[in-house]
This record gives sequence, structure tokens and C-alpha cells, in this order.
Amino acid sequence: MHCKNFSVMGEYCPSGTGVTGSHDGGIMARKDNILMRELATRYLFPAIGMSSCHRGLTADLLASCRLVRVRRYELLQRPGHWRDGYLHWFEWATAHVYYEEGFGHKRPVELLLPDRLFLEAESVLYREERYAYLQALEDGLALRIAYPSLRALMRKHAAFRGVIEGLADAEDAIQREAEAFGSLPQAVRIDRFLARYGAVAHRLTMDVQLLHMRVDTDSFRAYMRRNNRAYTSLRLHKIAMNAPAGAYDDT
Repeated sequence: MHCKNFSVMGEYCPSGTGVTGSHDGGIMARKDNILMRELATRYLFPAIGMSSCHRGLTADLLASCRLVRVRRYELLQRPGHWRDGYLHWFEWATAHVYYEEGFGHKRPVELLLPDRLFLEAESVLYREERYAYLQALEDGLALRIAYPSLRALMRKHAAFRGVIEGLADAEDAIQREAEAFGSLPQAVRIDRFLARYGAVAHRLTMDVQLLHMRVDTDSFRAYMRRNNRAYTSLRLHKIAMNAPAGAYDDT
């Protein structure tokens, strides 16, 4: 799916002449709304646990959605006030979530593959500060909903609070999984990462892969040689063959 009509800030804008009320602009706006409706009803709603919605809630969710373009390496969210947060659902692009723990050290939380969403649900539920960074790893499209809009939906539709609470539980499970993963032996972490993400490794920079495996370049290279592993991507192959660290991050 390819769409190319966006404002400078990345918000999806209707095509056409740019003149409000123009015939072409009206046609394209309707097409854009259809696209957003299709993405939301087919993918976003099931992703948040709403495969079948009350008609009024569905309409209100659609009214709250915005279609945006994300750019490779764009930092989509950083820690801050809850009001400045957004739920993001990625139609194609990969992304990742991490925390910073002083001196620029990143603690990985999750790699988001396409059709996954990002939400700091407890910030929505309890109006708490946000602490995570969200970065796009590829160009693509995303749907997003502002946290104040999610709270407004919770007030208007009682059942929607249960949806957000369910997402908070899922978020807690992801956090526990990330902590448990970090405590595993290095070889087990590499094995599990390659088993889970090997199919998309060619779409990720080596730095991102090493971050989420929680190993350095030398350790990874030694592991691959010691175990005579097949290389899962061109980047992994080049690193294992003594390429300088970071030399292939943008290929």
C-alpha cells in the first residue's frame, strides 16, 4: 500500500488542489477516510481486543483515529506528560520500544512487527507520566489516537475502559517477558531472538538487533562462529565476517 500525500509534520492529508471544498480534494478525502476505516476496522480494532464493537463506539474510535506517515529512525514518542502520548498501530513499518537509563544506555522492551500496537496503557488509565521511547525502524503508515481521546472514549463508553485495562495487563506481561529475557544466558538470548525475528532480520539494523539480543558485536560474532550458525541476514553475515561495527547499519 503506497500513499504519499502528507504534511510536513507527517499527518495524512487529502490529495488534490489543496483548496478546501475542491471537487478533487473532496474525492480524495473520501478515499482517505475509506482507507483509514478499512485499516481500523480490519486490523486496529482486533489488535486492541475489539473484533466486534458497538456501533457508536466504532464510530467514535474512527473519529479519533489519525493516519500518519512514519519515517525510518523517526522518534515518535519520548517520555513526557500523559496528555502528549499516542496509541500507535503500524500497518507496515517495524518499530521498537526502549527506556533510557542514564548516559545514553538503552534498555530494550519490545520489537514491534507490523500489525502490532504501542500503548502505555497505565498512563491512559491513571494519567501517569510516560517513560518509554518509541522509534520507527522503517518508513510506513500508522494509525494513532491521542491519549486524551482514549480517556474521552472511556468516559463515554464504559466497556472501553475494560479494553484499556486489558491492554495494560498485556503491557505488564511484555515487561515481565523482557525482564526474564534479559536474565537468560547470552547464547539462549541469541537463539531465541533469531528464532523469533530471523524472518525480518534483514529489515533491522545490526545495532537494533544487538540491542534487543542484549549482546555486543564481539560476543555475537564469537557465538555465530562457535556454533557454525547459518546467517539470517546480510547484515548478520557481514558482522560475523569481521565487518566494522556499524558499517552496514544503513544498507
